[in-house]
Amino acid sequence: PRCAPNSGKVDPLSPSPELLENLGTLESWKGNFEESIAHLDKALRLYEERDNSKGVASVHYKQADVFFRHSRWPASIEHATAALAKFRSLNDDLGAADALHTIGCATYMQSTAEEAILRFQEALEIFRIHSHDVGIAKCLERLGEIYRWLGRLTEATTHLEDAIAIASQSGDKVGETNAAKSLGYAFWVSGDTDRATTTFTVAAEAARRLGLGAALCDCLYGLAEIANGEGRYEDAKSLHQEACSVARNTDRGFSLATSLLALARIQHAQGDLSSAAVTLEESWSTFQNMSYRGREAALAASLLAEVKEAQGDKKAACSWYDKAIVEARGLEDKWLLSSWLNGKGRVLHDEGQYEEAALSFEASLILDRELGYGVYRTLNRFAPIPKTAIRSVK
Repeated sequence: PRCAPNSGKVDPLSPSPELLENLGTLESWKGNFEESIAHLDKALRLYEERDNSKGVASVHYKQADVFFRHSRWPASIEHATAALAKFRSLNDDLGAADALHTIGCATYMQSTAEEAILRFQEALEIFRIHSHDVGIAKCLERLGEIYRWLGRLTEATTHLEDAIAIASQSGDKVGETNAAKSLGYAFWVSGDTDRATTTFTVAAEAARRLGLGAALCDCLYGLAEIANGEGRYEDAKSLHQEACSVARNTDRGFSLATSLLALARIQHAQGDLSSAAVTLEESWSTFQNMSYRGREAALAASLLAEVKEAQGDKKAACSWYDKAIVEARGLEDKWLLSSWLNGKGRVLHDEGQYEEAALSFEASLILDRELGYGVYRTLNRFAPIPKTAIRSVK
């Protein structure tokens, strides 16, 4: 860790900022988020009181890392940006590159891939100038993952294989494991489930040995979804449940929420509505605790609306459709928004609330027209609605 030497007068009975800084990192790795941040906040105040710029930069960077590992991405970006400014003022190139990498990671998790690519490329250039293999490998891994997410599979595979080779040569087991995990997803997306399964399995074993909770959760998720696609539903549920357990024990909010969502999809498909409802409520709550506003949170709300509708709880179904609609608007996803407006309209129609149903159907119809899709699914819903409840749709 970049811990600067003490300066100025120090109370011998008070913990040093260096000690508090390292305690903060330790508590984070133990999964104790609040204790970690408390130690780091105290260290930051002490460094600021002593006008110790190196210490301030170091703590901001550690805070950014802690917030990221505990799925608090806006706070992670805030502290990484502060660290970046301090490192640059100190002409600490490697510190700046680490901060840029963290900004890229948190930015990507908020679904802004192009901006994240720029941060990773800038960090990668600095790491290459300094022949910093660990930094090079972790940037290549993240770039490969983003390219995979964007559907640029050839670029993704090249970057990930390069990351594995560099990490392996330098003895960077963490970097090698993370890159192998991401390569597993590239194989899966390309349809090579055999290589994906092998890669995930090997990476999962390494993640367990190294105590890499996030990588382990990702590997288990990938193996579960492969099992689900092959019709091995009980295996899939077991793997998702294991991922949930790991995520809970390591306070990995995003991994927990997404694994719960995937588990609920299987429960819903099997007709286990009660279990699906409980699982989805925990998934949604976890997303909300993280202040996450991504596609996955919207899908959790919409699926819970479907479950409540199937259970006959129309009021709850409408409420959850409303939540999904709000999320879809925030994502500016017209297709999802139209689908969920249509779903809400269907529930209101079945409840005899024709005027409200008509408003939802009209909004869905307008969006379908904007998207250039057929409108028959929505128009057919108007047939049983009294004409007095329908406004003109232009």
